[in-house]
Amino acid sequence: MTEACMCSAVGDPHYTQYDAAGCKNCKLHFQGPCMYVLTERDVAEKPECNFK
Repeated sequence: MTEACMCSAVGDPHYTQYDAAGCKNCKLHFQGPCMYVLTERDVAEKPECNFK
């Protein structure tokens, strides 16, 4: 069974990233108004999860 590739954005400002090397359930906390990229396509690292 393959582990699912997933991230989450719950309320403001809590995010869990899925593309950090060797990091499971990394929590990120962003404060203030800004433009961020939540997810984008990436076929190089994990073909089964072609986003980062």
